[in-house]
Amino acid sequence: MMGGKSVFSMGNLVLVAGLISLMNFASQENFPIIVLTYAISFLGYALILRSQWKPTLYWPIAIAGLSCLVFFPNLSDDIYRFYWDGALVLKSISPYSETPTALMLSLDDETLKSIYPLLNSPEYYSIYPPVCQAFYVSASLVSKDIASFSLILKSIYLGFHLLGYYFFRRMQNNASTLQGISPSLYFLNPLVLAEGIGNLHIEIVMISFLIIFYYFLSSEKMLFAALGFAAAIAVKLLPLILLPYLVFQYKKPRFFIYLFAFTFVMFVPLLWGFDFIHLSKSANLYFQKFEFNASVYYLLRYVGKLLSGYNLILYIGPLLGLITFLLIIRKSIKTDFHSLWNHWHLGLFAFTIFLLLATTVHPWYVMTIVFFGMCTGARYPIFWSFVIVLSYAHYAGGVYQEDYALIALEYAMTAGAFWLFDKKLWLKVVPVS
Repeated sequence: MMGGKSVFSMGNLVLVAGLISLMNFASQENFPIIVLTYAISFLGYALILRSQWKPTLYWPIAIAGLSCLVFFPNLSDDIYRFYWDGALVLKSISPYSETPTALMLSLDDETLKSIYPLLNSPEYYSIYPPVCQAFYVSASLVSKDIASFSLILKSIYLGFHLLGYYFFRRMQNNASTLQGISPSLYFLNPLVLAEGIGNLHIEIVMISFLIIFYYFLSSEKMLFAALGFAAAIAVKLLPLILLPYLVFQYKKPRFFIYLFAFTFVMFVPLLWGFDFIHLSKSANLYFQKFEFNASVYYLLRYVGKLLSGYNLILYIGPLLGLITFLLIIRKSIKTDFHSLWNHWHLGLFAFTIFLLLATTVHPWYVMTIVFFGMCTGARYPIFWSFVIVLSYAHYAGGVYQEDYALIALEYAMTAGAFWLFDKKLWLKVVPVS
């Protein structure tokens, strides 16, 4: 029988083989290949977790990340918008001031003209915050074409993934209570590697900044903690849903002064070409028009159609957003800042509720749940990160058509994993005394 080290090594080989196959042979419309190669990578991941071997993960993470590095993103077309925004900034054009469609009337750039037909949502202004734009510009500065742009941007994301692991390990070394956490759960998760590095979704960078925030928060270094949290917000606005917990429970006024100052500075570039109407139109795309792989929303949409005869997303979307906000506020008030674990528990709750009530749940959205699941010991995020691959069936054959039976199966399996393994997890939180 193989020992823990041998099983770990075998798992890494299978994980890398699966990721290379996924990145090289799969395409968004070829669902069977996606499922097969993703399942292979998950088999390797399962072997890694089963081994219970706890070596330093720098090399395994780097090798797994490199297996996603050399291949062009194949499961998402978001890279074209990243490239477009970076190229615009280099031309001194704000991506917040003009839509791609409007720019095509006056743009004299053959490369961007060839990219335009590949853009999703060309009628909308960029929604990516300034720090994201800084990454896109950096990659554009030293790239010759979109292929080299992809390679450089992936290298940056892999670097941040390794940086996140570095700070997480330091946090573990400083606290004996964190020794039981296995970093493999997040840092070698196939979803995180395939979507974060392979398909360039910046959640992987956002989570690394959150780890930096938690590291300095646990060390009571408020200046650097505020810088890490501000950077996470400036990469992706989603960490704002953690703010109520800090406001109600973290009684450190200086932290909030630092946080406001850093956040303000990071968002100053928005003033270049900024228009609130433009921003609201782009935000409207996500909250009142996009529909993908949802759960509670689809049930309410069905009931709404029965009652009214048409899609009520215009009302249901904002209503679910409000309910999410109120539930997080309630949880924040009732959860004492007793430990870092409580903060992670709140994060798991907040992002889970956010996704369950969202109108759109892309696979890479689950990455944040995987991180908080690692920190709290929850198992359902691991199951969700596997079954979320079913959502790619909606692109099968090159024709977008959602399969509601598979959506029901995805959420039923996730709910089943929660009920079997994690229903008592919520009882561990230390309430306000």
